[in-house]
Amino acid sequence: MDYRLLMSVVFSDPQAAVVGLTEQEAKARNIPVIAAGYPFNDHESMIMDVRDGFVKLLADPRTGEILGGCCVGPHGGELIHEVTVAMAKRMTVAEFAATPHYHPTLAEIWTYPAEELAERVAG
Repeated sequence: MDYRLLMSVVFSDPQAAVVGLTEQEAKARNIPVIAAGYPFNDHESMIMDVRDGFVKLLADPRTGEILGGCCVGPHGGELIHEVTVAMAKRMTVAEFAATPHYHPTLAEIWTYPAEELAERVAG
């Protein structure tokens, strides 16, 4: 079993979900990470009239490999699966950002922090 991929979800309103490392865990274990987030305030979330919440991605600053993610917002328990699949395939933030997403959907929110992190990865 790949323990990196264990997810936690709180089915509240809004839902909260996490997979992989958090910033606090990375700091406690001296694992360097870069992080970026994006709020639920555009596209499908506006259509749904939901503007509370955010997503966040963590990545290795050298390689860009996705190390964790969290989602607080509508359908967070569903949306976290995108990050879990990306981590299972050891995708980089650049690869994740380049993954096509239909517009407007809630899932496309992941592309924004992925694009930001891809620009910050040492290369």
